[in-house]
Amino acid sequence: MSTRLHILKLITTDIAGPDPALVEAKKQALEEQIPKLQAELILLQGQNEGERLGQEETSSCCGPEVKSHEQANYCKDKLETLLKKHEELKRKSAKELSAMKTKHNEELLKMKTDLDEARKVNAEFCQAAEPILDNLHAATAGTNTSSF
Repeated sequence: MSTRLHILKLITTDIAGPDPALVEAKKQALEEQIPKLQAELILLQGQNEGERLGQEETSSCCGPEVKSHEQANYCKDKLETLLKKHEELKRKSAKELSAMKTKHNEELLKMKTDLDEARKVNAEFCQAAEPILDNLHAATAGTNTSSF
């Protein structure tokens, strides 16, 4: 029986197509990228927080202690510039995150499809190899008993 399993393993690993271990390794590589992407998201959120703090600083300079109309205009312009940058960074980070998610979801879906196909092919080969293995087992069982 163990010879039969060994032969079956040899047949399925050589003919079955994509190696399930390779598919699993790709899946793990994607899973390892998730923390990196999360760290990048946190970094982008930190940049957004920095922009928000810059807005607060600008807002505070435009308070009642403003001494001139020029200073008020400067603060207003600076605030508008920072708001535009902030919105631009938000849009850019949202697009990048969305693109990364889409890319990784596509890769994961492709790997799942490859894995399903490999399992299907493996099952077909196992089914096709069963009669051959039965014949081999019957032939070797006859020679093993005669040698004792």
